[in-house]
Amino acid sequence: MSRAYHEDKTHGTSVFPLQVYSHHDKDGFYFVSQHWHEELECVYAEYGILNLTIHGKPLVLNLNLTHKFMWISYCFYAILKKKR
Repeated sequence: MSRAYHEDKTHGTSVFPLQVYSHHDKDGFYFVSQHWHEELECVYAEYGILNLTIHGKPLVLNLNLTHKFMWISYCFYAILKKKR
């Protein structure tokens, strides 16, 4: 995978490598540009439309119910979340 999109940010600590990010937007918008990293990442969305790009392939999910998504390490992805 290209090092150009590698996320070098440290998540958590070396003893406890976990970082939690929370995003609440009154309009339901959220964006993460394409990147990859070695760490495991779990993305949770409650409602709306979730547009993913995973290894360059688009995936659109209409979230009528609560869904959880998890990607293993070294996955190249982007996220665009819109309100219904």
